[in-house]
Amino acid sequence: MRLLPQTITRRALLAGAAAVALSETILERSARAFQSSALAGFGGGIGEAALLSTRNCARDGFFRNPWLPRLFEADLLLDDPALIREMALRAADLVARGRFDSRNFSKLELTTAPKRKHGALRIYAVMEPLDAIAYLTLAVLAADAIESNRVGAGKNVVHSFRFSPSRDGLFDERFNFASFLAAALDHSMTDGYVVNCDLANCFGSITHERTAAGLERCGVPDWQVGYVSDLLGFWRHADNPGLPVGSSASSIFSETVLSQIDRRLADAGIEFVRYVDDFRLFAADEAEARLALEAVGAAAACHGLSINTDKTRIVQFVGKVEDEAVSFANPQPSWIAVSRNTRSGKGTSAKQYADVLPLNFRRASVKEIQFLRRIKRAPEPAAFLQSELASPEKLRRAIRRAIYAGHDKFVRAIPRLLDRYPEFAAYVASALTRTTDFVHAEVRDHLRRRFAARLANPATPDYVAVKLLDVLSHPGYRDRKALERFARARAAAPHGLCFRLALDALRNTGGLAPYLYGHFDRMDGWGRRSVLADPGSRAVIKLAFVQADPLTAKIAF
Repeated sequence: MRLLPQTITRRALLAGAAAVALSETILERSARAFQSSALAGFGGGIGEAALLSTRNCARDGFFRNPWLPRLFEADLLLDDPALIREMALRAADLVARGRFDSRNFSKLELTTAPKRKHGALRIYAVMEPLDAIAYLTLAVLAADAIESNRVGAGKNVVHSFRFSPSRDGLFDERFNFASFLAAALDHSMTDGYVVNCDLANCFGSITHERTAAGLERCGVPDWQVGYVSDLLGFWRHADNPGLPVGSSASSIFSETVLSQIDRRLADAGIEFVRYVDDFRLFAADEAEARLALEAVGAAAACHGLSINTDKTRIVQFVGKVEDEAVSFANPQPSWIAVSRNTRSGKGTSAKQYADVLPLNFRRASVKEIQFLRRIKRAPEPAAFLQSELASPEKLRRAIRRAIYAGHDKFVRAIPRLLDRYPEFAAYVASALTRTTDFVHAEVRDHLRRRFAARLANPATPDYVAVKLLDVLSHPGYRDRKALERFARARAAAPHGLCFRLALDALRNTGGLAPYLYGHFDRMDGWGRRSVLADPGSRAVIKLAFVQADPLTAKIAF
């Protein structure tokens, strides 16, 4: 039977399109409703905790490391509420099983980044997205019990990570490092002494056994204590046997131990304020200040912690003072520097406690540029390369001045400066990529060659290499060959975040080289997602496996 052609009117076509759109909307709403009901079906608040944790990871990233860029997986979550719910369901299911299973988690990757002191490094942990969400879910479940065992927020004593969840946030925004400094200032407005001290390797010293003991003291259910302890034991590493640094979950769990120190100080009648492991103790005289310091040391020792002697100071305040301190002789112990303040001021300034290592470069205003260009004397590289180590502030000013005033000799010396001051890699990368219009083309070409050579050098620390990738993938300094050489060398063992960031740099500067696809099967999750984000991979990589990972499925399809 022959079918006659039919005339399709515009109204019918529009009606059909509307019906399809309506059906897609209904399906999307049905999926959303199903996910919401599934999350609500988890008992003990697990679904709510998982959803809150996933939203937090979408907003703040899967780990906090000032040297690493925000990863695109976090942006995928942030822009896709359905994906947030799906990842929350996965995390809730892992936690609701009630016991840790190593088959469901990946090992941590440890990476280093500079601390404030020259040559000192902090060990950060990098964990897979689903692992980060599940870990945070466990912390959120225990957070109310932990908070109830801390010194009350109303006393304005403890200013770190006061748990007060909202739709996207976990902590009370009234308490932070700034509020800690303000509280210290209030205490220092009258005559007396203040002890500035913190704990050495605080998170790294809070082992999974100590965390479990702290959770038990807070009344956290046994199954949660066991789950957290087993997970932290699985992640334990010789270089970092304690809590993984860089996760909000670790910040919550650290308070199970730190709150015990708070209690002992409060019971002893010691006035203090605290932000994480940073203490300010207040006393009427020097003898009382030393006793307060000894009390912190004794309380910390009960939990396997110790005072960082290199950063401990006892300072005397005379009336409303504190600007610059004048040191005077101090008998014992030798590691405490006692300072008497002699200049009038407004009390303890935030500048005293500020992080002195600059990370981000600020573009200068027109007025500031004019001022810098009027300075005729150029900074000399030899002053920073041949003499004793310069202060970070002095080096920061010299770099800023050289770029804006056109002092090419100093700008050309920046690669050599990084050899001596590798902790300045973040600031240098930020400065050069934001001021390409002020750096002459021949100088940029010189820097590109020098940075390419350093990127290829296996002795270059990873935290420096990460920043060199930023520079060499920037349009003003782009060097595809250097990026490809680095990625090829790392492809011999295609794992880790540094390799992944090299793939990101290539993808953002023209795409991945096809030979990298051949290493796909040996890559970890970070590398695989970066490869699949490259459009050229779709015809090469088999995608059958991606259903097991919602983030990877989102990227691939």
